[in-house]
This record gives sequence, C-alpha cells and structure tokens, in this order.
Amino acid sequence: MADVRLVGYPDTGQQVSALMAEEVDFAMFNLPIWWRFLRRWHLKPLGIAHPERLDSMPDVATRREQGIEMDHSTSRGIFAPKDTPQEVLDAVADAYGQALEDEQVQSRIENEFGSVVRFLAGDDYQAFLDENEAALSAAAENIEFQN
Repeated sequence: MADVRLVGYPDTGQQVSALMAEEVDFAMFNLPIWWRFLRRWHLKPLGIAHPERLDSMPDVATRREQGIEMDHSTSRGIFAPKDTPQEVLDAVADAYGQALEDEQVQSRIENEFGSVVRFLAGDDYQAFLDENEAALSAAAENIEFQN
C-alpha cells in the first residue's frame, strides 16, 4: 500500500477514461460497470474487494486472498431523525429485511446494481459502520492522496 497513490475522480466515466488512457494503473468498479463497459476492452479483473469470492466471478481472488487486508464496497443504509420512535424504526427494518429475503430482489441487487445483499439493522449496522470507518482510516494513514 505504500506504493499506491489514490486519485479521486468525480464520476465513473472519468475514472474509466483515465484507466483506458493509462493515466492510472488500476481502478475499482462495481460489477455492472465491469459487465457493461470494461469487458469489451478486455481488461482483466485483478481482485474482488469483498471478503468472499463472488458467484459471478468465482475464479477471481479476493483482495484478502492476495494479502491486502481491506475490503471495499458500497454500503447503503436507511437513516432517520434521532427522535424517531423505536417502533417506527423496527417496522422499517422488518420491511427491508422481509423484502431482501425475496430471491428476485436479491438477484436484481446483485446482478443489476453490483451489490452484495447483506442486511444489518440497528446496533449491528452501527457496529459495521464503526468497523468500516476504522479500517478505512487505518488504510488511509499511509496512502498519499492526489486530486
């Protein structure tokens, strides 16, 4: 990681352009971007940034398997004002949990949006956010950023 310099791009299109112009050596994309755009340019996936290999790319090793002890993925959450009653929060969490049990919903999220379905509610989600922030902060301490 000491040899990696992170470069920020305002959108995926500019990131793809930089990769294709060889302005950067590698980039991180989600699966829909990979399938839609990058596969036609015959780019090779270098690693999966999820803790486990993906069913859609079973031959591609995870970054952890490659010795890079950090995961990176998009995590989406539902947030409410602090004074929201617990019964309302529980009802919303139950509705999301039930919806995410549907195989068609799971398939669409994974195959169309490139996300891995992992439902966490309440304290479990807060713990995930705290752990993720700590891991990203630790990784960023020794990386040079460039815009």
